[in-house]
Amino acid sequence: MFTIFHFIFEYFSLPKKYSSYRKIPECNPSDYFRYPSSLQDVLDIVQEAIARNTTVKAFGSRHSQTDIICTDGIPVDTMRLNWMNLNPDNSVTLGAGVTLHDATTFLKFRGRAFKTTPAYGNITIGGAIGTGAHGSSLIHHSSISSQVLRLGHTLD
Repeated sequence: MFTIFHFIFEYFSLPKKYSSYRKIPECNPSDYFRYPSSLQDVLDIVQEAIARNTTVKAFGSRHSQTDIICTDGIPVDTMRLNWMNLNPDNSVTLGAGVTLHDATTFLKFRGRAFKTTPAYGNITIGGAIGTGAHGSSLIHHSSISSQVLRLGHTLD
C-alpha cells in the first residue's frame, strides 16, 4: 500500500502553481493553497507564516489582470469565509470570501444596497477591498473599500 500511495503522491500530487481567470500571470508559491473557514483558521495560518518567516496572500475568485494575486509564500483562498450578518445598527458584516453577487442579493432582501459596484459580480468582498475594485459614479466614491465602516484584523 505504501508504494502505491507514494507513487500517486509523487506523480499525481496537486500543483502549487495557480493563475487568474486569464491563465496569466502564473503564480509559483512555496506552499499549497490553504482554505480557512473561520477567523481562527486565518490566525493559525498567519502565525505559521510568522514562525516560518514567509508571506501570506489572501485572495478570492482570482479575477485579476495583474500579479497582485501572486505570492511566494502561502496562498490563502478566502471563499469559505462567507458569513453575512445584518447588525442592529443596519450595517452589514461580511466575510472576506462573500462574493459581490451574494452580498448584493443579501442586501437587496434587507432593503439595503451598495452605492456602486463593479460590473463583475463573482469577485469577493475581501478581494474587492484588497485590489481597489470599483464601480462608476459621478455622485459617490466608486470603490467598494470606500463603503467599509470597519475592518477586522487577525493580529493585535
